[in-house]
Order: sequence, then C-alpha cells, then structure tokens
Amino acid sequence: MELLSKEQMKQSLEEWVSLYADDPFLANDIQHLQDHFEHTRSQILAVGQFSAGKSALLNALLGHTYLKAHTNETTKTITRIFAIQNGQLPTFKTVAANGEVIEEGGMDSEKIEKYTTFQKESSVSLEPRYVDLYLDVPFLNDDLILVDTPGANSRTIEAFETTEDILFSSATVLYLFQAPRGIDVVDDELIQRFLQQGKHVILVGTRYDTISETQWQDVKMAMEKRLATYCSDIPAIFPVASLQAMEAKHSGNEKLLAESGLLQLEQELSMYMETKAYESSELNSLRHAYEEVMLRIQSYESMNQSLSIEQEKERQLREARLRQLIIESYDHIETHGTNLLADITFDSDSADEQLILQLKEVQMKKNKEERQFRKTFRRESHKHLEKSKFQSVMAEYQTYQDECLSLLKQWNEEVHSLFTNHVDRRRVDIEEELARFFQAMELFDLEHKVDWDVAKVELKSNVQLNEKLDLIQMIESRTKEMKQFKSKHTRLINSSKRADQKLHELPELLETKVSDIAADLELEIQSLGNMPKVEERVEEKKKWFLFKERTVLKDSTARDEWSEKYEELKRQHDQTHQQLMEQSAKQMKEAEEELVRLEEEIRLHEKKIDDYETNTIQEIQELLRFSSSDTQFMDEQAEEINAIIIDALEDTNEAMSQTLRQFTINFKKYINQEKAKTLQHLHVTRYKGETHA
Repeated sequence: MELLSKEQMKQSLEEWVSLYADDPFLANDIQHLQDHFEHTRSQILAVGQFSAGKSALLNALLGHTYLKAHTNETTKTITRIFAIQNGQLPTFKTVAANGEVIEEGGMDSEKIEKYTTFQKESSVSLEPRYVDLYLDVPFLNDDLILVDTPGANSRTIEAFETTEDILFSSATVLYLFQAPRGIDVVDDELIQRFLQQGKHVILVGTRYDTISETQWQDVKMAMEKRLATYCSDIPAIFPVASLQAMEAKHSGNEKLLAESGLLQLEQELSMYMETKAYESSELNSLRHAYEEVMLRIQSYESMNQSLSIEQEKERQLREARLRQLIIESYDHIETHGTNLLADITFDSDSADEQLILQLKEVQMKKNKEERQFRKTFRRESHKHLEKSKFQSVMAEYQTYQDECLSLLKQWNEEVHSLFTNHVDRRRVDIEEELARFFQAMELFDLEHKVDWDVAKVELKSNVQLNEKLDLIQMIESRTKEMKQFKSKHTRLINSSKRADQKLHELPELLETKVSDIAADLELEIQSLGNMPKVEERVEEKKKWFLFKERTVLKDSTARDEWSEKYEELKRQHDQTHQQLMEQSAKQMKEAEEELVRLEEEIRLHEKKIDDYETNTIQEIQELLRFSSSDTQFMDEQAEEINAIIIDALEDTNEAMSQTLRQFTINFKKYINQEKAKTLQHLHVTRYKGETHA
C-alpha cells in the first residue's frame, strides 16, 4: 500500500466527513479520527503501571526532584514539561479543564505536589487538568515536550480516563516497568497495543540497581523473546537506576552516573530530538489510525455493494412511491392556491363612482371661482372700453388669463391627489386579499411543506400596482404668446441697433487702418536710410614710355540694392491697402444687407403683434358678451380632464387584474421550485441509509 502524506490523509478524511457524517456506523469512527488529526502532537509520554517509578525517572532526567514519588499511586493529573531558552528561570503553571489558569509562578515543590498527588486532593478547590513545568531540558525543544501521566492501571476512573485521553494524542511512549519483575500480562497488552497503533515505543526498566547484571540480561532476553511474538522490530530497552542517577547528578559522580544507565537513555532521547524522529512517529501514529478507519469504510462499502438485486429494486420502488406522494402533495397545494386566487374580486365600480363624484365636486368649486374671476374682468374691461383704453383692457385680460391658469394648475393638483389616494386604496385592497390568501394557505398546508414566511417575500418581489395619470397642463396661453412676441421684438430691435452702429463704424475703422499701414510704410522707408550715391574710381595704365592712360570706373551696386528694397516696400504697401479696401467693402455690404433684413423682420413682427392685439380685442369683446353664469371656458377643460380620468381608471383596473395574474404565475413557479428542491434532496440522500424526503 502506498504511504500517504498527512495532507493526503486529511483530504480523504474531509471526503469521508461529507459522505458519512450522518451514517450511524461510521460517523463516530470518522469523528474519532478527525480528533486524532487535530490533537496529536509531538510529545514523549511516560507510561507505566502505578509505582513503576515514572516520577523518579523523570526527576532523574530533569536533574531535580520536581515530581513527588511514593510507593503507592500518586499522580492524578497530567504533568507537561516544556523546554525553556537559556537564561530563563524555571516556572510552573496549573490549568483547569476549561482552560482557566489556576495558579502560576516560580518553581514550588509543595504546590506541585498539591496539584499532582492524591494525598493532597482535599485541599484543592478547583481540580487541575494540567500541571505545566517550564525547565531547561537538553533533549526537548519548542516542538517536543515530555508528559507524565497517572498509572496505566490507575485506581480511579478519572485518572484512568486522563491517561487514555493523553495516550490518544501522543505519538511516542516511554514505557516503564520494574526491572526486577520484567513485564507482566498488563504490560505486555499495553506495549502490544501501542505498537499496533503505530506509536514509537521506548522501554525502560527501572530500579536497575536492585538486581545484578546477569539477572538483568535474563530479564531482557525474556522480554525480547516475548516481544518478538507480535513485532518484528523490537523496541530499544534501557535499564535505569533512577535514584542512583539522581544521587550521581547531585554529587557530580560521573562513574556512578554511567553505572545508573541514565546516560544511554538521555543519549537516545537527545538523538530522537535532534533528528526530529518525532515527526515521523507522529505521522506513523496518524497513518495507523487512518488505515484502521479506511479498512472499516472499505468493509462497510463492500457490504453495501453486496445487496441483492431484489433489495435494490425494493428500495427504488419505495423511492418512486415517495416521489409520487411528494409530487401529488405539491400539486394539491398549487391547485388549491390557484383556485383561491381565481375567486378574488374587487368592487372597482363602487370605488370608481366615488372618485368621479369627488372630481365633480372639485369641478363645481373651480367653475364657481372662474365665474368670479370673469365677473371682475368684465366689470373692469367695460370701464376701459368706454374710455378706449385698449392697453388697459389687454392688461385686464392678461390678469384674467393668469388667474385661470393658476386655477387650472390647482385643479390638476387636486385631481392628481384624489387619483393617487384612489390607487393607494386599491393597493391596500390587494394587500388585504393576499394576506387572507396566505393565511388560508398556511391552514391548508398542514404538513408545512412550504415556508410561507419566505413565500410572502418571494411571491411579492416583482408584483406591484403602478398608477398612470397624464393630466393636461395649460402651459400655452395668450398671455404667454404675448410675452414671447414682445421678447422677440425687443431682441430684433437690439440686433437692428447693433447692425446700424456697425455700419456707421466701418468707414472710420477703414480710415484708421489706412493711416496705420501708411505710417508703417514711412517707418520702414526711414529704416532704409538715404539713397546711396554712385561710387567712382580712377585707374591709370602705361601706354607709351612717357605717357599714361587714365580710366574712370563707376559702381552703382549699393544704389541698385536700395532701390530694389524701396520698390518692394511700396509694392507690399499697395497690396495691403488693396486687400483692406476689398475687405472693408465686403463688410459694408454685409452690414447693409443685415440691417435691411432686420428692418424687414421687425416690420413683419410688428404686423403680427398688431394682428394679435386685434384678435385679442375681438376675443375680449366676445368674452364680455358672455353671461356671468356661462361656464364654457372651464367646461372645455373639465371634459378633457374627465376623459383622462376615465382612461386612468380603466388602466388601474387592468393593472389590478394584471397584478393578480402575475402573482398567480409567481405562486405556481414558486410551488414548482419548492417541489423540485424536495425531490432533489430526496435524490441526493437516498443512498445514505433508508430513503427519506
């Protein structure tokens, strides 16, 4: 069999936990193995029958009498010995089973005896689980500790269970027996058990100084012969005279210490610590426990696989029957719930009639207010018309329109508020009906197959009643149109003024620019300086013996260069001047065209204003002929608003029906999901013992 690593074994253990957590046969074994992995640590456990000399041996190894030794059974708690660093002082600490620290401080033999022996137990108020000693021990390190336990055949149940618990989590055993007697049946059973569990065992024969070497060799040979019957690799056996070793250490007698046999045991323990052999011991112990459980699982699975075909068919038949019962149960719930939802009705006609009556009351109130506004308008307008004050009439008309617009806005707000309250009452009706529905379903579902508290949340997640009301807003009126006309007229006049101003400013701007380029030309000509003169140079040349020929040479190069620069400056100036004149002419033309366009637009707009005022005066005169009881103006608005309300009420009633339809769809879907979950759970767990839902 391939040896598995610790991580591989832990991975398999996790799989076993997921597969057999509820199995009545394997769950305890797997849990026990899991505890083994969690608690096993590197520790050397001193074990032996009571009064085998454990405390004396440990004192000899530690070089000081820290643990009390008696001829009768003494140890009642677990004593753990930890290594300390150089320079640290020895200390002790007692810990209760719940982890509470009972007492701690410097080494005190009397206190240690009080917590570790049966003789003093009456004076201890809180029973300790561990007595921890922190000492300088050469064969221990931060990973490896030494542990003293009650006797393997302790006289109390508590002490026996204490030994069993610590043995369970230990990988190394220092097993002590009395050298004069050798090992008896109890020792033999314990040693065999430790070896079978994969623990590393070191055998120590105490009281070595009470027998001769010949007697010891006879005892050792008998032990090896006995051990060979159940193990191929016989553990090391060390004889130790603990009291003699302690005396030798105190007196510094090296010869006596060597004769005690303690040095060989210390060397074995030091080598065990230095080579970290305790790690492989821990792994072997875990591997042994793992293999035991694995064999049980394999045996269990083999037994399950050997089930007869008839038994498997019977199991499948039971499962099929159970699945059918589950399906019928959920289908019954779905049918009952669907029928309840189909029976839900709402008294929409009565609620709609009540809303319409409220709207008519609001309309009558607004009609009365409008008639009062019109009465005031008629009275004031007649006064102004008699005096031909048309502008005053227009102002009165604008005031009347503003009042009507404000009245319409208030009307719309009140209508919207009434409709919103109507929709809210519809929502309450739906909520009350659904509450009664859930209450009825809870009473019907006696087996509690559905968690109805969860269902209430799930089923309402995407079901809601939306209100819909689009009211006419009187945002366009004669007053607003007049304001727009006047605003545009003002903008046109301002634009015309700016165009005219620009047209007058262009000639002055042109004159300024012409002057600027002329001044620039003058400065550049000045920078050339005066025109250079033609340079003359006389050359003489001998022609005859007594005569010379004189020639006058003229150089006009500088003059010619100056003339070229001058002409180039004039050419550039003329070109710039020409471009400026053309640009100015274009701007003048554009400005004149823009001014003409604006003047024509102003003329046409003023004509529109005149026509508007004329039409408005005619409307005012027509309005003044109405009687004070005429409600034509508001009735026209009321007809439109009432038409919208009727449409909105129809939409609301349809939305309520749609809400119930959507809720019914959600209900069926939810019940089917719950049914599928139950069937899936049945499918997953049917192989774990008896099939169940």
